[in-house]
Amino acid sequence: MTDIADATATGADGLFHLGAPWADMDAWHDRVAEIRRTTPVLRVDAPEHAPFWVLTRHEDVFAVSRDDGHWKNTSFSVLGPDAGYREMELSGFVPRSLVQLDDHEHTSHRHVTNDWFKPAAVKHRQPRIDEIADHFIAKMRAMGGECDFADDIAQPYTLHVIMDIYGVPESDEPMMMDLTQGIFGANDPEYLGGAENADQRVLGAVMSLIQYFNEMTTDRRACPRDDLASVIANGEVDGCPMG
Repeated sequence: MTDIADATATGADGLFHLGAPWADMDAWHDRVAEIRRTTPVLRVDAPEHAPFWVLTRHEDVFAVSRDDGHWKNTSFSVLGPDAGYREMELSGFVPRSLVQLDDHEHTSHRHVTNDWFKPAAVKHRQPRIDEIADHFIAKMRAMGGECDFADDIAQPYTLHVIMDIYGVPESDEPMMMDLTQGIFGANDPEYLGGAENADQRVLGAVMSLIQYFNEMTTDRRACPRDDLASVIANGEVDGCPMG
């Protein structure tokens, strides 16, 4: 694994924490390739962000990803502005998904849904996934040979498959699309909605999702169904219910 040199970049011109440099991916890759050659392990001090380390070599990323004895995930392991994390802390929301868990805690939570994604289980659900795909293929054919593939097909098809597996009713999918875009596209003015800024948009979307799935969890514990929501709602970790 690469030794850590005394290498700190102030902001690194936004290469690793801002979206604008990605607009020219060839230029981005050229600049990162140079960093990989000269400073493969780089500490970045970026304005309004906590300092973070960048690993640019595959072997280093691979080694760190597999060594949870030394490298730990945290509640704020997803790179973001300090202000956004402060708002989350003030709201009482501390992220605790699989991304933030380590060791036994991570493994035991993953085990809850393991059977659902084994090859035999996936094969059992393939006809339903094919049915959804056929629906969107027919929709695309009916659009007269022209469409916005991302907005009209790719995004709603993917969301529909995931929501169908989870057990979210189709009538709620527009709301789920809006909340998903609010989390992953909050920096795009198109998805900002009525929020004053991206941090507010993300936090609002996250809190809405928490409320929605808390209500779904209560429902699935009372009336389990053949869906992933029921598996998670009634799952146990170390003999105790989750949540």
